[in-house]
Amino acid sequence: MPSVKRRNDGWRVRWYELSGKPCSRQCPDRPTADALVHAVNVAHALGRDWSPAPPPPRPVPVAEAIQAWINDITRHRAMSSVRRTVAEMEVFVRWADAACPTTADLSTDVLAAFHAYLQTPRIEHHPGTVGRRSWSRTATCSPRTANSRVIDLQTW
Repeated sequence: MPSVKRRNDGWRVRWYELSGKPCSRQCPDRPTADALVHAVNVAHALGRDWSPAPPPPRPVPVAEAIQAWINDITRHRAMSSVRRTVAEMEVFVRWADAACPTTADLSTDVLAAFHAYLQTPRIEHHPGTVGRRSWSRTATCSPRTANSRVIDLQTW
């Protein structure tokens, strides 16, 4: 049974794990200390030790996640397949910088918007060239190509 005692800077909760090891936590106020006591009692009633909840996962930038995936697939795919995948993912990363900067923002709606983007005619600037050649009208993808690119993203 956990005990709660007032300390100078808050409330100290002390208890023993199932193995007999003493544990303690400092709480800022009495309601938080009571909630911890309840959580420890529930964990012990279920036959396990109490442990704090893990921190929420940090949102990963889309570019970083795709790069990690590409590094993984290079070990077991042919280089021609990896090159094609890298080219397709670069298009998505450029587009996704504004639409969904982290993997937490990815959804089927985002993939549908990317599919529509692939089929929309657009004019792109190529910074490595000079003059009229630096701007080009990018042809739209065929529906089949757009579908395969979205399927690759779903696989990722």
